[in-house]
Amino acid sequence: MDAFAASLGALAAGALAGAPHCAGMCGGFAALAAGRRPLRVAAYLGGKFSTYVLLGALAGAAGGALTSAAPFGIGERVLAIVSGILLLVAALDAFGLLRLGPLVRPGVLNPLGQLAAEGAPGALLIGALNGLLPCPISFGFVGVAALSGSVLHGAAIMAVLGLVSALPLSLCGVVGTRIARWRLFPPRAGAVVMVVLAALTIYRGIIANPAKCPFHP
Repeated sequence: MDAFAASLGALAAGALAGAPHCAGMCGGFAALAAGRRPLRVAAYLGGKFSTYVLLGALAGAAGGALTSAAPFGIGERVLAIVSGILLLVAALDAFGLLRLGPLVRPGVLNPLGQLAAEGAPGALLIGALNGLLPCPISFGFVGVAALSGSVLHGAAIMAVLGLVSALPLSLCGVVGTRIARWRLFPPRAGAVVMVVLAALTIYRGIIANPAKCPFHP
């Protein structure tokens, strides 16, 4: 297994740490869009996954352009430090130390009720829009995608987040938002992994060569 594939596994563990956060923050969107209907759940998750992959590809392209334009590897170092900080924020949130909570007011759900009434197409659109929701965990993953400097690797990094977050959100879509209060996911182990990744990424940006970071192609 190469370094990048191994890093995806570590990112998956970190994403699992944020599963309770995903349920609490986006569970309302999932429940509204899905209406406890499996087809709508799949449409909602497909929309959200597509947005994540697109964001990852764009971040990877932007990161690659920045590192190519900045001299002496400055761009890579800046991206490594910023990505590490974003991962650290996401880890602290997963630990429950920051308690950032939803960054969008619940009232945002009201206009989406009309979309939910459109069935699967409406659920697909709600999921796609939900992928743009400000979130410390998605910010951390977008930062890592930018650090990869690759369209394909950036898309793969965000795809990991989309796949892992699909579990709690699909449960919210089928069971309802009360799933957010269940203790189904062990956040501590994954949050520790995320802290380690953050520390290594910051270290490589400040001291070592960020091009040796496992997120690079």
